[in-house]
Amino acid sequence: MKFPAFDTIPSEEWDALVMASPDGWLYQTHAYIADAAAQGNRNLSFALMTDTNEMLGICPIYLTLDTRYSRNPIFRFFQRAIMFFLRRMKIQGPWDYRILSSGFSGPALSPRLGAKGRRKAFKDIGARLVALGHQERVDEIQLRFTEMAEANTGEGRPGLSLLWAMGLTEPLAMIPRSAVILDLSQPLEKLRSGLDEDCRSEINRAMKEGCGCAVDPDSRVERYYHIHEISWNRTMGHAHPLSHFTDMESLLGEHMHIFLARHAEADVAGVLIHSFKDAVIYWGGCSLLEGQKVKANNYLLFEAVKWAKEQGHKWFCVGVFDAYPGMNLKEYRVGQYKAQFSSRHLEALEGRRIMSSRAQHYDSRMRTRLIKHRKAQSRLDERE
Repeated sequence: MKFPAFDTIPSEEWDALVMASPDGWLYQTHAYIADAAAQGNRNLSFALMTDTNEMLGICPIYLTLDTRYSRNPIFRFFQRAIMFFLRRMKIQGPWDYRILSSGFSGPALSPRLGAKGRRKAFKDIGARLVALGHQERVDEIQLRFTEMAEANTGEGRPGLSLLWAMGLTEPLAMIPRSAVILDLSQPLEKLRSGLDEDCRSEINRAMKEGCGCAVDPDSRVERYYHIHEISWNRTMGHAHPLSHFTDMESLLGEHMHIFLARHAEADVAGVLIHSFKDAVIYWGGCSLLEGQKVKANNYLLFEAVKWAKEQGHKWFCVGVFDAYPGMNLKEYRVGQYKAQFSSRHLEALEGRRIMSSRAQHYDSRMRTRLIKHRKAQSRLDERE
């Protein structure tokens, strides 16, 4: 078995396998991987080939640095100051963890492989990832399977045992995450009845308030960005630059769609989705305070679900989320928003392998902190 590098495979051959593969989706395409590498990630993606040069699969993989600062604000201040000078000198810092990550995607295999062949191919890819991890002296290997791919959306969705067979025995998050995937073959009324009661109530409220929806309107990126900038500066402390979205539009073209909620003749909320093959994923959203007052967020995302169904798509992935409160309450709240859209939550197909003693030590400390945090939160909940 051979593992030729990404740059040695013609883009037409790479994309042909992604299109044909039941595991293939947008984030595994040649252009998407090349763009991810251009953003500063070191591209170590590879293909899986037989000795007779038959391509059996591909695996996007990137080498990234994850800087993990202390939670103590005084220590963190000095760490950031030191890292500022090390970055200027282009030197890896002591708090930089080397991560081998598949990003938002994972391996894709040839449709010609049967069940036994697929399992062997995944094991070969897992062994290659471990070898790359040792070669690059990484602290962790992180792998995700593409939630929207055909093989992972229907009844044939694999369990976590496949990741364990590949040697990725730890969950990607300390508390395993969940995924919400809507089956768009169901009648619209059944999709609506599957919503959380509060979610349905907010959608009805937005409609009574007179909210409307515009799909891919003129100047869509600029109009979406206006809402994004105000919303993210308010909630996250920083917004992406406009170029983040214009570059995404240039890269994805017809696979990117923007929905804007209109109220009183003004844009008050936005939703951005990606579509490919027969599936759609919710990429992100934002809203002004005016949009929150009229409950535009849930209304707009459900309008995106309805649009995807009308376009003939089979699946809508609302996203992967933290199912339980952890250290990052912001991520948990976003997860609670996603969880409203279905009572059926699946295990996220993601796993990791810890490769260094310092990563193991960091993981143990974080687990201890998480347990203390959960106990403290439980005591607060009891008092309330």
